[in-house]
Amino acid sequence: MDKKIKVAVMGATGAVGQVFMWMLADHPWFELTYATASASRVGLEYASTVHWVMPFEMPRNIRDVQVKEFNMEAMKEAGVKIVFSALPAEVAREAEPQLRDNGFYVFSNAASMRYESNVPILIPETNVEQLDLIKDQGYPEKGFVVTNANCVTTGLAMALAPLRKYGIKNIMVHSYQSVSGAGYPGLSSFDITDNCIPFIKGEEEKVEKEIKKILSINPEVYC
Repeated sequence: MDKKIKVAVMGATGAVGQVFMWMLADHPWFELTYATASASRVGLEYASTVHWVMPFEMPRNIRDVQVKEFNMEAMKEAGVKIVFSALPAEVAREAEPQLRDNGFYVFSNAASMRYESNVPILIPETNVEQLDLIKDQGYPEKGFVVTNANCVTTGLAMALAPLRKYGIKNIMVHSYQSVSGAGYPGLSSFDITDNCIPFIKGEEEKVEKEIKKILSINPEVYC
């Protein structure tokens, strides 16, 4: 591309934000222009304030990125059009609708807006046609929010998608996840001793809601 699209990462210092930063570091389409984190980090260089947890070296061209405050006017002045959100759910619930209403195109990792009827839970290989839902959010006159799915739902949806045409009546799912899937920053021997998997609050409900929405399964069908 002759001119890259300017993008922002919200919540850039968390684990998900770090993945966004790494993927955008030398992207052929996108130019990382704006990165936010908690108020205590504002004004600091990214490399000096982030606890890098990725299993590879931090890209050099994001180390000097200055962490900025969440300011939509400043983002507009910087030319940002697309926002990748790694915000905590409670923060995303307030910030993402504001971003959309101010004309930004938001791609979110948070669960806050997944269950809104006009917000796609997008898995491109499975339900790309649901991108049409952004028109119900006011696009192109306004911005939009597109979310990803819960990690368990993603794999399940891709496995079930080819079977939709045969009809799906009942699904029984067993999920075996890493301890970090429960939100732990590291491994705690006390928490994992004698446990096969941790209990993750809300996980079952998320999978049930999301799989039906992604695959357009009748909500009355029991999973």
